[in-house]
Amino acid sequence: MRRIIGVLVIGSVLALITSLLAWAAVPEKVIDERGVNEDSAAASPTYLAWSQNLPSKPNQYNTYVRPAAGGARARVNPDGTKSYTVGIDGSMVVYDWQRRGDNRNLSFFDAATQNRPAMPDGVNTRYRETRPTLSGNWLLFTRDNVNKTSFRKSWTKVILFNIHTDERRVLRSVENRRAYLVSDQVNGNWATFEWCRFNFRTLDYSNCNVFRYNIATQALVKIPNPGGQQYAAAISHDGTIYMTRSGGPNVWHCGRHTRIVRFPIGGPAVVIAEIRTDALTASATDETDTSTTYYFQKFRCGTNTGGIYRIPNADTAT
Repeated sequence: MRRIIGVLVIGSVLALITSLLAWAAVPEKVIDERGVNEDSAAASPTYLAWSQNLPSKPNQYNTYVRPAAGGARARVNPDGTKSYTVGIDGSMVVYDWQRRGDNRNLSFFDAATQNRPAMPDGVNTRYRETRPTLSGNWLLFTRDNVNKTSFRKSWTKVILFNIHTDERRVLRSVENRRAYLVSDQVNGNWATFEWCRFNFRTLDYSNCNVFRYNIATQALVKIPNPGGQQYAAAISHDGTIYMTRSGGPNVWHCGRHTRIVRFPIGGPAVVIAEIRTDALTASATDETDTSTTYYFQKFRCGTNTGGIYRIPNADTAT
């Protein structure tokens, strides 16, 4: 009798686990070339853009764009430059680029026409501009002063810039000796960025949190955190946050209990996928059928390489 009960209990547990796994979203591979680190990715319903290094030159990063459905890719950044991060709105790509010894700046590239529209005055400076995303007239990016002689004198700002009116808003500013700050995504009326405490002696990240900014009301809120590390945020047109949650509240450890979480306005938070690696960059795409596709870098902690993956219908996945 006890043996029968034990078998029934084990069977029930396995059935429950199978049921839970059946409901979890399974990320789909988009680009994942062996020995290559594909990093930043952004998509519109018509185009996919991403950055990656070269197998023969691991330190040479370029940005590429191709039709979303597949096809030949085009290199976005000019010869003689490197490019690490990218955003896109429709066919308009915005990317960072750097020549040897120069700070990074931002530029536009129209994937449909192959033209390079001018970047408005006030975006590029003698400091470093990076991590750009674009939605309509709003450009979100990170600007920092990387002081090569004194880390204590460095600073970082997350900036929202209107490319039509030249309006500039600093959403947050920090000293690098105290915190890690970086822009994530602007989409419609919403923008999001991430912030962590940073110990420059031990190089540890802790207390990582995601923030959501309402462009119309200028209200800034921190996304509720149950006691883990929250980072790599993306945001859809309705203000829903998609982010990585991992580890505990003390220090970030790469790939520890990594989950992809959806947090709509008003909540609640829903775990839509669990991954055994990490997800360090992400973006959300509003599709023509009103669904949301979530793109992220699946980062392998042991090799420091990653590929681009996605979760279709991330707005309804559970």
